[in-house]
Amino acid sequence: MHTFPISQNSPLDTVTAVETTMALDIVDFVMFHIDHPTRRRPHDFYHHTHYFFDDSMVLDAGGSSLNPGQEQFARDVDLLFARNGIAFTIGDDRFVTRLAPVEARSLVSEFQPDTGDLVLDEKLIDALSQFLSRRPADRQDALEKLWDAFERLKTLELVGQGKKKESVGRLFDDAVPSSPQLRGVVEIEFQTLTQVGNRFAIRHHERDAQQLPDDDTRDYLFARLVSLIAFVLRRTGRMSG
Repeated sequence: MHTFPISQNSPLDTVTAVETTMALDIVDFVMFHIDHPTRRRPHDFYHHTHYFFDDSMVLDAGGSSLNPGQEQFARDVDLLFARNGIAFTIGDDRFVTRLAPVEARSLVSEFQPDTGDLVLDEKLIDALSQFLSRRPADRQDALEKLWDAFERLKTLELVGQGKKKESVGRLFDDAVPSSPQLRGVVEIEFQTLTQVGNRFAIRHHERDAQQLPDDDTRDYLFARLVSLIAFVLRRTGRMSG
């Protein structure tokens, strides 16, 4: 669900991306500086109203609480986003962030890898974080990082001078030990998504690499691979929570 469809193939789409980013930057700025007055007092002589703000509620960027004005502003902006079908929200860090597609929202929010491989965990977490960025270039980067993580995942069971294919076989043994039919489905999905990463401009960027047409395609492929990785990690005891 995207109110701001952005493609990297059209100058007009590039302008749209810039305008969207600027508009959301303004929302960020207002969110950081807005507040409600904590008390009012009429002027002693002219009787106009003086407004006072609680200085203790002024927070730096690392603050964990919202002042009353920020809370109200966040509710109002999120309501406007929801009414207009815009897949953004003001996050806990007070920045506007993109919502994951509905079909992948819970999967992305609950994804907590604990693979025993710190490099792999960092790649996965970084990919998930960038996937929620409102900037199209970040989401493309997220897709590329996820496919890099996928290739590293295949080596988790690597022993000595063994080959990646043997490691993948051991992953399948652990993930689907008692269902040959399901194992066949998982193997095909591994092969298919490996081919996607190689054929499209995800893992390789030669001039003849097939470009992904739009954000919807990126979202679909990202959600599909995250689902596969999450399934394997959960079935092999490599997901926390």
